[in-house]
Amino acid sequence: MQPLYYMDIEIKRPKVEADSPIYTRIEKIFSRIHLRIKEGYKFAVAFPSMLSLPGLGDSIRVFGETREDLWGLEDYLGGAPNFEYEYIATNSDVAPVPDERVVGYEYYARFRIPSKKNSKRFSENLEAHQKQQQLRQKRLKIAASLPFVNVTSKSTARSFKLFVEKGACTNGLHGSPDGYGLSRQGNIISLPVFYDE
Repeated sequence: MQPLYYMDIEIKRPKVEADSPIYTRIEKIFSRIHLRIKEGYKFAVAFPSMLSLPGLGDSIRVFGETREDLWGLEDYLGGAPNFEYEYIATNSDVAPVPDERVVGYEYYARFRIPSKKNSKRFSENLEAHQKQQQLRQKRLKIAASLPFVNVTSKSTARSFKLFVEKGACTNGLHGSPDGYGLSRQGNIISLPVFYDE
């Protein structure tokens, strides 16, 4: 996927303590993007304020290959009753990536943790089982410091924490996003980093 166009979604901050916190709001928007991807649209997501703010931050930058796909997402987000009013502070216009302002490239990928079910698969081979358990423990320790979003899989209806890792990369990596708009291991999408004028 080539990220040729983008739109920024700024998450509305809670006005009072009783309102849902910002991480819940980002989860709601992220879930709507996931549903749109499951309908066959290709988007890649970035979290520009991740690491400078708690969790995934307070904004989502969505990249697409065409303006039309992003316009469709914009309509989709605004089409849910009270959704836009309650969760979105501002939506930028869909625009081409401003090549003259790009300062680097990064990727956002799902950080996977081997499941316990996977460990059982290796239980007949003691050495393989121990290696799998060690890998699982190591990945759990790393995940403890990563931001995450609570999601429910559309295909399995199972809820889980989706951990997100961010890293620097070179331009020209045109992988295919997963069902959440994230890069996959060995299938990286170079997303341009740029800031508002």
